[in-house]
Amino acid sequence: MAEVLAAMVFMAIVIPVTLQGIRIATRAGEFGVRKDMAAQVARMVLDEIAGTRQWNNMQTSGTESIDHYSFHWQLKDEAWQAPVFQTLLRQYTVVVDYSVSGQTYQLSLSTVVDTTLQ
Repeated sequence: MAEVLAAMVFMAIVIPVTLQGIRIATRAGEFGVRKDMAAQVARMVLDEIAGTRQWNNMQTSGTESIDHYSFHWQLKDEAWQAPVFQTLLRQYTVVVDYSVSGQTYQLSLSTVVDTTLQ
């Protein structure tokens, strides 16, 4: 009888801890997948900027969808401070909002371009 009681106490401790570990692992996996998707959106926006060289005609924000998730992004444009270079360099940063389990996170990705090239 004592063995059965000890086994039940052991299971009462092990099962909740195991379930919590599974929840944490699932959320971490979901977080990683969404962060990767947000990085894909940021890379896509930066590639479009660098590829089209439409410095003055760029959208400064938008929403992209991957699978059934939406990612809102904003573009920041600022002068890049580098006294060594004589060309006009600009730093473009894309900030992408994404959510995991009801919490919103942000991912930023930047690039520097020579805007004198056309």
